[in-house]
Amino acid sequence: KSEDPELHDLVKTFQIHQHSRSCRKYKNMDCRYGFGKYFTDRTIIASPLPCDMSTENKSEILSKRNACLSRVKEFIDEYLHPKSPGYLPDLTIKQILDRLGISVLEYYEALAISGSDDFEVHLKRSPNSCFVNNYNPTILKAWQANMDLQVVHNYYKAVSYMCAYFSKSETQSSDAIRLAAKEVRTS
Repeated sequence: KSEDPELHDLVKTFQIHQHSRSCRKYKNMDCRYGFGKYFTDRTIIASPLPCDMSTENKSEILSKRNACLSRVKEFIDEYLHPKSPGYLPDLTIKQILDRLGISVLEYYEALAISGSDDFEVHLKRSPNSCFVNNYNPTILKAWQANMDLQVVHNYYKAVSYMCAYFSKSETQSSDAIRLAAKEVRTS
């Protein structure tokens, strides 16, 4: 299965996303971290639609994009989560898209369009790794704990996140650690 059994075991142990209370912090979304991630045979930088495009054209393009990707997302959530009773780990991208009646071209065009006014990054990932956190193999072997590496393409958001994270009181951090430990014990 894997050319590197040690790395494979570390990924299975630390990098598989399990939905938790933290995922569902916001009532309007299933997972605020965006799992399961879209599968793709290459890394894609999704661009926002041009500012000078008419609202009507933007709406039409985004509607088509969202319809395509929501069907794929439903399939990912139902059949590509390792804990799902209907888990189908051996399907190829083409097989999945054929089942959904979506052409490969339509899918990749949808992935290339950002759903917001910011860029999005879709890393190369096979269908059986839609619930794997982003990681660096060398660092994972040394760290031997969960990591989630992400591309920073919006410096304002990155600085805001770091400031909020570092300004948390110790009580908040302690509460978060206790909650995480409790979730680990119950899973």
